[in-house]
Amino acid sequence: MPNSTRGGGCAKSDSRRSQSSLMTRGGRGGPLRSWGVAPMGDAAVREQGRPVVVCGCGYSGRAIAEHWPGPVWGTTRSEERAADLESAGIRAVQAAFAAGEPLPTLPESVAGGAAVLTMGPDRSPDVRDPHAALAEALDWLIRQGITDVVYLSSTSVYGRSRGGEVTAATPVNPEDEMGLRRVEAETLVRDRLQGRSRLSTLRLPGIYGPGRTIRQRLEAGRYRLVEGGTMFSNRIFVDDIATAVLRLLDEDVRGGIWIACDDEPFQVRDMVRFACDHLGCPMPPEVPLSSVPERIRPFWQGNRRCNADRLKALGWAPRWPSYREGLPEAWRREDEEQPPAEGER
Repeated sequence: MPNSTRGGGCAKSDSRRSQSSLMTRGGRGGPLRSWGVAPMGDAAVREQGRPVVVCGCGYSGRAIAEHWPGPVWGTTRSEERAADLESAGIRAVQAAFAAGEPLPTLPESVAGGAAVLTMGPDRSPDVRDPHAALAEALDWLIRQGITDVVYLSSTSVYGRSRGGEVTAATPVNPEDEMGLRRVEAETLVRDRLQGRSRLSTLRLPGIYGPGRTIRQRLEAGRYRLVEGGTMFSNRIFVDDIATAVLRLLDEDVRGGIWIACDDEPFQVRDMVRFACDHLGCPMPPEVPLSSVPERIRPFWQGNRRCNADRLKALGWAPRWPSYREGLPEAWRREDEEQPPAEGER
C-alpha cells in the first residue's frame, strides 16, 4: 500500500538518490554518464570496425555511442561534456551548429562511415529558424563523406490518434507545433540526403532510462496525472534505441521509415500506479489538461498505440518490453550509483 507523506511525496525519498541530482551529474545539466550500459569492448577491436558519427551525443546519443562496435565520434557544444566523452572512449567533437563558428574536419577514415542524428528542432521561443542547426549538421556530415544516416524523430508526427494504433506506414498528421516541426525536420533531412546517403528515419515515443523517469517528481510530490492518465502511450528504454540504430545501419537494410517502441501500449495511469507501488508513493492528484503549460500539452494529447512490427521483422526486439521491466532496471542502475546512506551499509 502506498505511503502517505506530508506534501504528497514518498516515504522512501530520503534513502534514494533523486533524479534531479542524477541529472546534474549525468544528464542535460552536466557530464554524461554510461549508467552501466553494454561495455564498449576492446579498444583494438573497435578500431577495426566501421566508424560512426553521433551528432548530438546527449542522453540517447551516448547510449548509441557506447553500443557501437567501431570507432565513434560524438558532437557536443560543451567543453565539459567533451572531456567526459573522451574519458569514455568516444572521440569528442566540439561543434556549435548554426552559431556562426567554424566546424572541424574529421579524419579521412570517417568517409564511407555512418552517422546518427539525434538533433530535433530548436524549441527556444526566440529562435528564427528552428531547423538551422540541423541543416548545418547535415551539410557538415555530407562534407565528411558519410554514406549511411539514421535520424531520430518522434511519434508526435502522427498527431492525436485518439487511442488508435500507428505504424511506420501511418501517414503523418501533426496537430500541434511540436509535431509540425518534427515533420519539417524529417523533410529537411530527407531532401538534403537524397542521392547522397542511405537514410533511415526512426520515430520514437517517450524515452526513459536511468536518470530519466518520473521517480524524482513522484518522490517530491510534484507529479500530476493529467485527465486521469487515461490516454494511451508507449515508451522505449534508451538502450533499446541503441540496438535499433545498430540494426538499421546493417548493410541489408535499405533505409525508410521505422518505429522503435516497447511491446505494450499502456494507459499512463497504469504506469504511474506501478511506479508508486514500487517507490512507496501515493498516487498523484489528477488535474485537467487546461492546467498544464501549453508547450507540454502535446505530450498528453497524443493518445496513441505504437506498433514496431516493421522493425521487428528485421529481428530487432526491445530488451525491456514494457515499463514493468524497464523502470526497475533504470532504478537499479540509479541506486548502484548511490552510496548507501548512513546506517544502511
